[in-house]
Amino acid sequence: MNDFLPGIELQEDKFYPVLSSLKKSNIRHESTFSSLDVFIKSKIFCIVSNTRRSKLTEIETIKNKKIKKDIPIIRKFKTSLGYTVFLSGPLLGMDDAAILEILVNIYHENSYSNGQVTCTYKNIAEKIGYSINPKKGLGGSKKEKIERSLLRLRYAAIEIRDENGELVWVDNILPRFKVIGKARGQKLELELNQNFIHQYEKNNFFTLDRLKLNSLDGDWEKALFRLICSVKKAHFKASIDSLYNLFHENEIKPAKIYSVKQDIKRSIETLILKGILEPKSFIDKNGNVQFHTSAAFLDLHPTIPH
Repeated sequence: MNDFLPGIELQEDKFYPVLSSLKKSNIRHESTFSSLDVFIKSKIFCIVSNTRRSKLTEIETIKNKKIKKDIPIIRKFKTSLGYTVFLSGPLLGMDDAAILEILVNIYHENSYSNGQVTCTYKNIAEKIGYSINPKKGLGGSKKEKIERSLLRLRYAAIEIRDENGELVWVDNILPRFKVIGKARGQKLELELNQNFIHQYEKNNFFTLDRLKLNSLDGDWEKALFRLICSVKKAHFKASIDSLYNLFHENEIKPAKIYSVKQDIKRSIETLILKGILEPKSFIDKNGNVQFHTSAAFLDLHPTIPH
């Protein structure tokens, strides 16, 4: 197997067909998210800098109201097992991954079926960890941020082909997104792609501590945290190059290595302060990041073996 990351054993990528009926799930923990393992290994969600997002944003004006719209792009890459993935639509980031996880959790918590979800912007905001003024409700900027993520998920189209070029999967992540009502009575009617739900039924997911994830600010911190929870090892290593190539839309260039190293170094320091990594985690002289997951974090997450 050609792993993206040395020292990490990747699970087999699976893309299941849509099922006509779905079984109930036991994912009901208020303090956790569940994240699809296949996504963290398949480069669908990227680290997107503010500068890059700004370049992929255009402003439209409707009746004197300025609306931010995401400019679609096309990407192509290979997964660890040789699948070729074509993505078209808005560039998906770490925040979009979190929104998808929240929607799947809401789906399971409410025992919805056939991918249909009804919720509010407030429901999503509370799970993200946004502060909400009880008198004024959810602020406009927070609502706009959630809305943009939902729209990116709605318009992102995925096409996957196997090593022989045969088509195995093609669809949208969020096939339907409808807003009902106005103001505080507003509701969202959404449809999740049922392939993702089926992934959860097959246990192709890993658990994320919601409070820990919400306490992280930068995309690199969030990306490395997802990786730590996905790998499920007390110690593993990964080169700076492989980490960058896993989480960025383009492969690393020599001129970027120093700045990327500094970003990763700062993120490691933050993860140590948050009690996720042990202080002995570091970047060695060969350009490998040595991850040492803290014993306390492992003890609180029994699904991650010591």
